[in-house]
Amino acid sequence: MPMPKASFEELMQFPCDVTFRVIIEAAKDISPVIAVMEKSTGHKLISRLGQQASSKGKYQSHRLVITVDSAADLRRVYAEVSAHPDVYHIL
Repeated sequence: MPMPKASFEELMQFPCDVTFRVIIEAAKDISPVIAVMEKSTGHKLISRLGQQASSKGKYQSHRLVITVDSAADLRRVYAEVSAHPDVYHIL
């Protein structure tokens, strides 16, 4: 019998710090994306854990840590950041 899927609320205790991996084109600046994250959560970015170039150098992956207060905030960050025109992908 398959296990039921758990929700964010069941898996995480809020507020908590969440690490996001945001992938953008290498030529783009990550600052506007950070501004979207900060506006979505109402918190300042805690840390930039680093960045890594793709194998062909076309993209940059940025690891960013920010506090989220609820599952709704977490979903909003994913939705708003993924809608940003400079963002290729968010994990």
